[in-house]
Amino acid sequence: MDRGDILVFDSRIRFAKESGNFVTFHPDTRVMHSLNETAYRIVLMCDGTKTIVDIIATVTNLFPETDKDLVQADVQKCLQDVFKRKLVKMRTDQTK
Repeated sequence: MDRGDILVFDSRIRFAKESGNFVTFHPDTRVMHSLNETAYRIVLMCDGTKTIVDIIATVTNLFPETDKDLVQADVQKCLQDVFKRKLVKMRTDQTK
C-alpha cells in the first residue's frame, strides 16, 4: 500500500460491539474478526475519500500526547492488517 492510496471499507461487513471490542463479520470469507475501538474508527475512516496520509493525520491528532512516529507506524500496521483481512479494499474508479 502506498501512503497516497485511498481505501474503502466493504459496506457488506457487519459490526457489533461486544465486551469493549467491535466484532466484524465478512460475508465472503464468513470469518469474524475482533477490532479494538481505534481500529474500528480507522476502518470507518476508509470511506473512499481519504488517503492513507489523511487517516494517519486524523489519528495522530486524536492522540497528541503520543509520539507521532509511533502513531503513524501503528496506523499503517492497522491499515495493512484490515486490508489483509479484506475489511477494506483499494478504491478504484468503480468503488468511488
